[in-house]
Amino acid sequence: MGASRAARKWVLAVVLVVAGVAAIEFLRTSSRRFVHEASGTVVAVDPAARTAKLEMIDPANGETRQFDGAIPETCKITVNGRPATLGDLRVGDAVQVRVRIERHGSRSDRNRKTLTTAEAIDIQRTDEGSRK
Repeated sequence: MGASRAARKWVLAVVLVVAGVAAIEFLRTSSRRFVHEASGTVVAVDPAARTAKLEMIDPANGETRQFDGAIPETCKITVNGRPATLGDLRVGDAVQVRVRIERHGSRSDRNRKTLTTAEAIDIQRTDEGSRK
């Protein structure tokens, strides 16, 4: 009976190690989500595709970079705090954005995907009279 009990303990230990390794790998490669707020300048906008490209300071390294992102219909868009639409967004606009960033895959994965989706955009203009 002692050998049978020892064998069961050994099997249980192996199962726990395998489960632990699988859990660590899952957490390492699974989707990571976070929300970030930043200021930037619109450098491209495609209303038909509901996308835009912003130039902003990368908080990770302080360098100026361009970021592409999706603008879903649920995104709250304002001009100086007043309700607006995607059609109000123009190249050259200064904006304050809140984006949801989702990263899929591990840092070492060459096919790692980063999806950036706008949750809120406040277009900051001083030329209120030129708003279309």
